[in-house]
Amino acid sequence: MFVSSIDPVAAAFAGLLAVSLVLMHDPDGLDFRRREVAATRRSLGSAQRNAGRATWSRRR
Repeated sequence: MFVSSIDPVAAAFAGLLAVSLVLMHDPDGLDFRRREVAATRRSLGSAQRNAGRATWSRRR
């Protein structure tokens, strides 16, 4: 009896898991985060290069 009562519970859990995954699915999520990190690195890199140029121009 106990074994037969697990089946509907497992099916309900699997169904809820599938629905939650579908609802939370963000097709552009990972790519967006990668682009965001890359853009941040580029802006930080250019800021460091600009700071280096400013220091270099002050030395001359």
